Amino acid sequence: MKGVPRWLAVLALVTATAGAILLLAGERPLLVPYWYAVPIFNPPLARLWPALIAFSIYMLAGFTLAARSRGAALLWSLLGGILLPIATLSVLGDPFEVLLMRTISNHATGGFSRSVELTPELVRNWSTYMAGWRTTFPHISISLPGWPLVYAGLVRILEQMPGLSESLAAPLRGLQCHQWGFNTLAGAQVASAWLGVLAPLWSALTVLPLFSLARRAAGETVAVHTVLLWPLVPAAALFTGTLNSPYPLLATIAVLCLWSGMTRNAGPQSAILLLLSGALSGGLIILSLALVPLLMLCGLLMLGLPWMDRAPARTNIARSVIAGVWFCLGIVMVMAIYGFFAQHSPLHVIYVALNVHFELARAYLTGVGLHLWDFILFAGLPLVMLAIMAVTGVSRRNARPEAAQVLAASLGSTLLVLVLSGTAQGEVGRVWLFFMPLVTLLAACGLSRLRSRTRAAFLISQGVWLLALAATTVPVDTWLGPRPAYSEVASRPLDQTVAQADARFGDELRLTGFQAEGTTEGETLTVVLQWEALQQMARPYYFSAVLVGPDGRVLPGVDWQPFAKLFPTTCWTPQLGNIAERVELPLGADPPEGDWWLSLTVFSMGKEGPPDYLPVTLPDGTRDRQVGIGPLHVSHP
Repeated sequence: MKGVPRWLAVLALVTATAGAILLLAGERPLLVPYWYAVPIFNPPLARLWPALIAFSIYMLAGFTLAARSRGAALLWSLLGGILLPIATLSVLGDPFEVLLMRTISNHATGGFSRSVELTPELVRNWSTYMAGWRTTFPHISISLPGWPLVYAGLVRILEQMPGLSESLAAPLRGLQCHQWGFNTLAGAQVASAWLGVLAPLWSALTVLPLFSLARRAAGETVAVHTVLLWPLVPAAALFTGTLNSPYPLLATIAVLCLWSGMTRNAGPQSAILLLLSGALSGGLIILSLALVPLLMLCGLLMLGLPWMDRAPARTNIARSVIAGVWFCLGIVMVMAIYGFFAQHSPLHVIYVALNVHFELARAYLTGVGLHLWDFILFAGLPLVMLAIMAVTGVSRRNARPEAAQVLAASLGSTLLVLVLSGTAQGEVGRVWLFFMPLVTLLAACGLSRLRSRTRAAFLISQGVWLLALAATTVPVDTWLGPRPAYSEVASRPLDQTVAQADARFGDELRLTGFQAEGTTEGETLTVVLQWEALQQMARPYYFSAVLVGPDGRVLPGVDWQPFAKLFPTTCWTPQLGNIAERVELPLGADPPEGDWWLSLTVFSMGKEGPPDYLPVTLPDGTRDRQVGIGPLHVSHP
């Protein structure tokens, strides 16, 4: 392959570097398309260090390994594909909490949350609900119920292993302990959220089929460069945890099967590979209609790949037609199976989804430029420059097309049609993430044509581009907040000595003391309960108090959620130590002066059935459903 003209490499490098500087120093809303609604984001410098250190280590070690061992480079890229997104998300806070928030969010994903109440009737009549979900489940409202069905199927499996389910659910409950709906779910349902939390792994695994595809298309050197570039793609890191994270892996496998089937001699193996590619593509469409353009890309590849061989035109056309038949058969088989079990027509759901999708009605001319920039922005301008250089100066008249040219022509034509057709309605940097591995492959072809110093400069520029986006852009909004700190809700103690107590509620809570004050005029008794969490709790418990007056009268019980649901018991951990919770209890009209007593119980509520009370154990071994607290003096002012 011919080298890149020096002037072109310098121009591309200067342009890419200037773009990265603008991201760091410019007005972010002017650089990031408006549909991401990106806020001004200036994280503390301390949050940037993990990403900077991870990137530096990856770059220094990765391309040293590339020169020595193919296996080591592949393993390093896999590790980098996992750790670089996590380090990038650390700019936003706890990366695993961010991943969980994206997984369970209605707005950012919706697959998990919609699966919680999935029923056969809901699946059967899916199309009738889609328009109503536009504001609450925006991504699910324009899709077949693929993701909810995947999560529901995973829940069915986990329900058969209750011990494992609870073990997997416990750390996730702690990460979003204040989300009421999430923490009232069963252990298997909560544990299924790991499918989204493990998004960095699914994205990183893309390097395996990508390496095989790149080696077939451009040789082993380009294949090594391809997988080492993949963790540096901003979209793969910044959008990790969304429904789009697994698509690069699955789409690359589909393209690899198609490529392998097209480049083999006609026979059973070729037919099976093409059938498998079509089936996988059909399955991806069930997960998201955003992957429909993958069909166009595959169709163009089927038309172009036969022309790489020295064969008559009639033979090449026949190969394309036969390949198309097998590919389409795979799609039809998957759709038929899906329609049989879902009991609705996928074509009708697709029709409804398109109507909902086009209600956005973005401005066409503005959208053409912004969609193109959106894709370049999240692919990385240096990467796109390298991909363009991969196909410059290599065409020769009357020569057979090279693999990179066929791939570039197919991908470029697909993107051009998508942009010019007006079918895109924003966020294509995320939506077209499944195209990014192929852009990376083309970029590696361009990288291999550069001198070593220019190559290093491009890699650093791509890394800076990634860091600049991570430090200035929050392209995914979950509409959820991070778990609160106890200091944000801690109750002010009363100005009196704490009365000691020792009552264990199950294996989860211990009452260690209390304070109380009240007056007959105020008709309210203020009680501060001192608690100790014995373990991370899986349920948001309610507290209930029944007051007994000095004259023997029993007041109606009062139930409440600790800290008014802002810091439920699912957020309480042994590491917090003493937890003081203040509650105001009504004394009724004309309360008598004297010593009152309080009967305290702790219970949880399921979706059905009576309350489930925690048993109380006293130091002498006595067991009951409640513990008496007192005397609580009510004075006359």
